[in-house]
Amino acid sequence: MHKRLGRLLSAKLKTAKREVVLAAPYIKTEVLNELSNNIRPNVPVKIFTRWHVPDFICGASDHTVFTLVQSKPNWGLSIVSNLHAKYARIDNQSYCGSANLTLRGLGLSRYPNLEIASGIEREQALAFENALLEACVSCSSADYEALLQLIEIANGEQDSSWRRFVSQSEGDPDNRPSFLPEANWIPVTRYPENLWLMYSGQFDRLTTFGREQCQVDLSRIAPPAGLSKQAFYAYIRVAMSASSWAEIVNRLVPDQGMRFGLGRRVARDLLRGAGLSRDPTDTWQTLLRWLVHFDPNRYRVSVPGKFSEVLHRAV
Repeated sequence: MHKRLGRLLSAKLKTAKREVVLAAPYIKTEVLNELSNNIRPNVPVKIFTRWHVPDFICGASDHTVFTLVQSKPNWGLSIVSNLHAKYARIDNQSYCGSANLTLRGLGLSRYPNLEIASGIEREQALAFENALLEACVSCSSADYEALLQLIEIANGEQDSSWRRFVSQSEGDPDNRPSFLPEANWIPVTRYPENLWLMYSGQFDRLTTFGREQCQVDLSRIAPPAGLSKQAFYAYIRVAMSASSWAEIVNRLVPDQGMRFGLGRRVARDLLRGAGLSRDPTDTWQTLLRWLVHFDPNRYRVSVPGKFSEVLHRAV
């Protein structure tokens, strides 16, 4: 069975007329490009994968999948941080199995994995895809640039704690650090510059309340110990880009900017969705400061009135 999966999937893709959905934790660009040659140009394709930096460092996945997807009309890439399933739907035919979209997974290498796949009922497929859509966040060009920066930093870091962190990518994939925050994480640290002070042990520069706020966020983001400030900031940017709150805010920012009143309503809805009892005004102020402090190349703030801050996407 393992020697036929790639050929079987390619044959099925050639029959697609309405839509293709592919989901796998690990995707290699060479494999996805080969599969794309079997799909009609006018057929929409949705790709779901996870976005774990150690996977790219050790070569389990290729980050260039993003650029391949961007080059294809009607294609889209979404990130599901806890994705473990391998799934494909070609029009109304759905399949699940064990194979990632890799040479070994699809039986296209000299030493293939032993894999299996089988068809599943439409109801099961719809339920799974609904779960994917609820859990996923879209991947933008800014997110990809942040990822590339972090990979570059990771590859260049000489600190022993960072090397230990990266070395974990050679172990059990399910136990690797993911660079992804907990699902319902919404920052509480009102002054984001305090995070570096807390992380780097400069406790005497923080109030007791400031330390408590930082401890909450750092426990949810879980950065590895010993990062340089540059690597720490890049880590935070990737964690933010993979969070649902940042994805929602970015999607809702109007071309003319998000005024404070709208931002407060967005924060209120985010808090409700996460089941958190916090003040939406303070929360929006916190989110706005995080976006501008950690990702100034992507966001900026204007103050047209005395107290009315407006969030803009940086041009």
